[in-house]
Amino acid sequence: MTSPELLSIDANPRPAGGEGTVVKNGDAELRVARWLPENAKGTVILAHGRTEFIEKYYEVIGELLERSYAIFTFDWRGQGMATRELEEWQRGHIENFEDYLADLDAIFTSDFFNAMPGPHHVIAHSMGGNIMLRYLHAHPELASRAVFTAPMLQVGSAIAGSAIRLLASGATAMGRSGEEPFVSNPIDPIDGTFEGNPVTSDAERFERTRLTIAANPRLGLAGISWQWIKAAMESIEITWSDEFIAALTVPTLFIGAGQEKIVDPTASKRYAALAATCEAVTIESAMHEIMMERDPFRRQFWALYDEFLSRD
Repeated sequence: MTSPELLSIDANPRPAGGEGTVVKNGDAELRVARWLPENAKGTVILAHGRTEFIEKYYEVIGELLERSYAIFTFDWRGQGMATRELEEWQRGHIENFEDYLADLDAIFTSDFFNAMPGPHHVIAHSMGGNIMLRYLHAHPELASRAVFTAPMLQVGSAIAGSAIRLLASGATAMGRSGEEPFVSNPIDPIDGTFEGNPVTSDAERFERTRLTIAANPRLGLAGISWQWIKAAMESIEITWSDEFIAALTVPTLFIGAGQEKIVDPTASKRYAALAATCEAVTIESAMHEIMMERDPFRRQFWALYDEFLSRD
């Protein structure tokens, strides 16, 4: 049984008022959490990136509470305290991204979510940006606005992406879908070091995440499977079709990182040039995990976020 418990440690205290539960979608159990302050002016749906989990965003949740929002968040299938897809539970795996979308259907139709006050808007990071873009395409009524940090709109250059997809398709066709590819990084996050990391230039926030995982190693996630790569590439391709882009209606802000090493740093602006409802900006010198970055970059993020939400 997936535990709904929300971890709290000295280095990463849980904001007051949070509560968790488990939502089921078939055999999958998904940990969800909410903060529901009185007189909230709306709800932020917070969708994490790959490897991430609810506790990693406590600081962000606290800052949203200070802005008088209720917060609803969750662990994606295959990470955090949700059901893991493989026996090698530290390896990220998904059969296809449609499983994530089906999980969102279960989450957003649950009684636990239905208590959240409107209007709703979304903050999503990296992989969460890809999934939420697809979900809002199909369910624009869910949110009035969306802010995506370093969204997974493309991985590597077009040539590199095509090569990786061919490799992943070949590996899965040979029955190796659950295996870890050579392009993966299987380092246990508890053993990760700040020097040379590709996601943040903030040593204290990097260490806070590591200590949180050390307090409950089940939160950690290391490498990925061939099938995850194949599914991610297929999901990215879907979002670039002319029909998909033309049907987008939710105003969306992409906030990119100038020192990006995980996703294609040019994709957000190229996408926004095609999508009438999307716009893109870059925080120069910030790394991939913008909300886990140093304070000067985070202040830029919050200024962009506050201005974008003030337009309603």
